Parts: sequence; C-alpha cells; structure tokens
Amino acid sequence: MQRSLEEEAATHEQAILDLRAKYQKQLEDLSEVVEQQKKARTQLEKLRGGLEAEKHELDAEVKSVQAAKQVRTKRKAEEVPPEMLDEIKKKATKDVEAIQKQLDEALSAKERAERSKTKLQQEVGLCMSEALAVT
Repeated sequence: MQRSLEEEAATHEQAILDLRAKYQKQLEDLSEVVEQQKKARTQLEKLRGGLEAEKHELDAEVKSVQAAKQVRTKRKAEEVPPEMLDEIKKKATKDVEAIQKQLDEALSAKERAERSKTKLQQEVGLCMSEALAVT
C-alpha cells in the first residue's frame, strides 16, 4: 500500500510536472503572440498616422482645387463674349473719332484766337504809332 501510494504520488507529481511544462509552453506561446500583436499594433498606428497626414494633405489639395475652380468659374462668368468685344471696339472707335474731332475744332479755335490776337496786337501797335506821331 505504501508503495502504491508512493507510485501514485510519483504519477501525480509527474502529471503535475507535465501540466506545468504544458502550461509554461502555452504561456510562452501566448507571450510571443502578445508581443507580435504589440508590434503589429505599433506598425498599424504608424501607418494610421501616415494615412491621416496624407488625408489632411489631400483635404487641403481638394480645398485648393475647389477654390481654383471657383475662381476659374467666376472669371469665365466675367469674360466678355467675342460678339460684345466687337461692339465695344466699334463704340471705342466712334468715341475716339468724336474726341479727335473735338480736338481738331479746339486747335482750330486756338489758331483763330492766336491770329486774332496777333492782328489786334498789330492794330494796337499801329494806333500807338499814330498816336505818337500825332503828338
């Protein structure tokens, strides 16, 4: 009976050692899995940060493109159609011709005034000479 108890105790001890070894191996395997998960998480967080930065850059680029599109649309709306350009050119040509005519008339009036002035100065000069000659 003693021997049987000793054998049974030895068997239990061996079973405990086997279970301990088995659980130790499982614990090591799980620790390795946890370590790999931590590394994967770190890599994913780095990737996420990079993707968020890229998203912000793309958002900024989209805003820039939208602003440029609005400016282009506004400019296009403000552009004068070719038909209107011809009308504007004709009107401007008529305005220039009218101004040139007014300038020519003003120059003619100036020349007439200068001739009148010269003639009056000559007459005044003659009157003064006659007045001097009379005295």
